[in-house]
Amino acid sequence: MDYDDPYAVGADADGLRSQPAYYPPGITPPVILWMRIYNGLLAAVYFLVLLMGLAFLVFREEFGRQPGNSPEDALIAGFLYAGMGAVLCPLYAVGVWLPRKGWAWVYAIVLLALSMTSCCCLVFAIPLLIYWIKPECKAWFQV
Repeated sequence: MDYDDPYAVGADADGLRSQPAYYPPGITPPVILWMRIYNGLLAAVYFLVLLMGLAFLVFREEFGRQPGNSPEDALIAGFLYAGMGAVLCPLYAVGVWLPRKGWAWVYAIVLLALSMTSCCCLVFAIPLLIYWIKPECKAWFQV
């Protein structure tokens, strides 16, 4: 710990920094629950994307019979959707069960930033990010 900064969070009258205690032991910040729900929902969405990609691959001939489509288009879309779902579903599923470690706080920020690439998720990701970067949440992970 850095004891040289008298203006650090949790600094006492002597200028010594103590560990900030925003939540009493046993109390979890509410944003942790909301982040777990958010990650679980996104994991479910990307699992459906994976299934959709597999459906495109299995039924590419049927999708190719649609006007303006070809079996090659369905094959490409199937690989893209299945690949995206196979990569992102486990990433967000891990985010549901993050441990109480410092790296987990950063991992969740990366997941939030990744989800902010979709404008549909911005409505949920921005408020989560605002509460996630508060010192109370970060201090909860610094056990």
